[in-house]
Amino acid sequence: MLTWIYSNNKLSFTLRCKTTGWCAVAFTTGDGRGMQDYDIALGGVASGDNYLNDYWSTSTTKPSKDSANNFVLTTASEADGYTTVQFERDPETSDTANDVQFKPGTEVTIAWAMHNSLDGDVDISKHTDRQVLPTKYILVPGAANMLESRVMLSAILAAIVVYLVS
Repeated sequence: MLTWIYSNNKLSFTLRCKTTGWCAVAFTTGDGRGMQDYDIALGGVASGDNYLNDYWSTSTTKPSKDSANNFVLTTASEADGYTTVQFERDPETSDTANDVQFKPGTEVTIAWAMHNSLDGDVDISKHTDRQVLPTKYILVPGAANMLESRVMLSAILAAIVVYLVS
């Protein structure tokens, strides 16, 4: 499940996955196919230490770690077989080559991935599960709605519920 709040020119995310390995969310302005131009936040808990790393993907090969980590870890935890990662990011960054720029009204495709047991604090291995959501989302509302927006992605919740039940 992914939730986010846009307030005071900051995006705050909470990502929760049914795993004790790494958990990731990716954003792209493209259609989401082939991991093309994915801006990825990948985090979790390894040996009691929380981590969150920023990756950029251009294809289905292993993504490269972004030299400028623009995702800021707030907290991460593991409990009852779930990993929860909370983090923040400015909507727009100076890293225009390796970050999706969340301008007001920009539609993005969201994907999630996880590894069911391996941590990704040092290196990442191929995901054991993943999904590209079929709908585009606006994380930063247009100028007319810029006060504060709280959005919960019911599509992600429904997809994860289906995964958990199966």
